[in-house]
Amino acid sequence: QMKRKLLTVFLTLIAALCLCFGLVGCNGESGKDGKDGKDGKDGNGIKSVEVDENGDLKVTLDDGTVLNAGKVTADEPTEEGTEGLQYQKVKGENGEYTAMVVGLGTAWDTDIVIPSTFRGLKVTAIGDKAFNTSMDARNANLTSIKIPNSVTSIGASAFSGCSGLTSIAIPDSVISIGNYAFYGCSGLTSVKIGKGVTEIGSDAFYGCSGLTSVTIPDSVTEIGSYAFSGCSSLEYFTVDENNQTYSSQGGIIYNKNKTEIVYVPLGIKGTVSIPDSVTSIRERAFSGCSGMTSIEIPNSVTSIGDAAFSECWGLTSIVIPNSVTSIGDAAFSECWGLTSIVIPNSVTSIGDWAFDGCSSLESVYYMGTVDEWFRISIDDFGNTDLTEANRYYYSAEENFDGEHWHYDPVTNRPVIWTKENV
Repeated sequence: QMKRKLLTVFLTLIAALCLCFGLVGCNGESGKDGKDGKDGKDGNGIKSVEVDENGDLKVTLDDGTVLNAGKVTADEPTEEGTEGLQYQKVKGENGEYTAMVVGLGTAWDTDIVIPSTFRGLKVTAIGDKAFNTSMDARNANLTSIKIPNSVTSIGASAFSGCSGLTSIAIPDSVISIGNYAFYGCSGLTSVKIGKGVTEIGSDAFYGCSGLTSVTIPDSVTEIGSYAFSGCSSLEYFTVDENNQTYSSQGGIIYNKNKTEIVYVPLGIKGTVSIPDSVTSIRERAFSGCSGMTSIEIPNSVTSIGDAAFSECWGLTSIVIPNSVTSIGDAAFSECWGLTSIVIPNSVTSIGDWAFDGCSSLESVYYMGTVDEWFRISIDDFGNTDLTEANRYYYSAEENFDGEHWHYDPVTNRPVIWTKENV
């Protein structure tokens, strides 16, 4: 657009100059009194036209004379968006109208550019289900989306199912990311969350299995439930240190004071240490973290929520600290790699299906006595892998009856009292 406008300006000014100076040809010069110079052979014609660094139009004649034709002005160019996109006119609370993108419309492009303006209206929103594959099958073919700085909100399910998207840059102008906004975008490997985002909706990035890391800016004050669930390759979260609501340590998102676990990346690997400021492990906190091989739970934790460690196939052993009083329903269900567990005598209840599917569980090391064990409220449903495992009771003193254990002073691991290991 700018080039066309400049060309128009040039031609207009050249024509005006030609008229003013009585020039017949752009290459020639007018003859005496402007009557000669046929075919531009005899007159003093225009040699060159250019715009200098100050924006002045300079015309140089054949005899070396330089004429200043004044400033060249044109409207600031605006980025042209993808043609054919569908929009909706929206009236704001202040009475002003803006535009919202609501679909592909007649566009067949796979690389979509959303413009900052449409027919004079500022584009401020991407509507609910705007590019959802369930609304238009063509959306499955989208490979890139460019969002302008004018957009302040991304609607619910806006890009749900767009598995062809590989990266997304959410500009700083965006304030909210709706529920299910990028649900099932399995091809996404990179997401840049803008520094203006305050809310990440529930299930917003659910099932984005290609993501490996996510950075949460300091502006975010709310992360919805299951926002990053199903992101099987996600290994690391980083929260900006200036964020006043959340913090991060070891790739895990905590609340600011690190008393609660907010989100654990599903692809986390190896040994995980929970800070001693944490007081509870919320439901499903580590569910599905199959790459985690061990977990260090501090004495500050008093409860383990429902399904907190379900489907953690990589866990082989776990020590529950003596501060814990309850183990929730399905807390360790489907941990089929688990072979041993230490349970303190502080535990008073174990929920339904807490150890269901723990088919490899061989040894339960209990910190109390036989009588204390049978006083624990253990729900009958789904806990046979726990109750039928070999159970040993703690004894600080030597006891070689085959039913008691102690901590090995060298390895600090549970061992059964035998004369051989004394």
